[in-house]
Amino acid sequence: VMDSEVLDELSCIVDLDKYNKKIKYIMNEVEPNSNKGVFDPYYGGEEGFHEVYKMIDSACKCIIQKIKNNDYYL
Repeated sequence: VMDSEVLDELSCIVDLDKYNKKIKYIMNEVEPNSNKGVFDPYYGGEEGFHEVYKMIDSACKCIIQKIKNNDYYL
């Protein structure tokens, strides 16, 4: 998930206890167990969008590397 708001909304749809190991903050890929959320870029001006892009891009690169190494549970 991107942030705690999304996690709260998701909890209304799925049983978080059942899917606990599959649902996590995307930024935990970069900073394990940090539960760092991705902020809403709308309030950060143009630079905010660039910063959010960098955050998500770095997380996706980590995920891709883990998949290549067969070290990612899907």
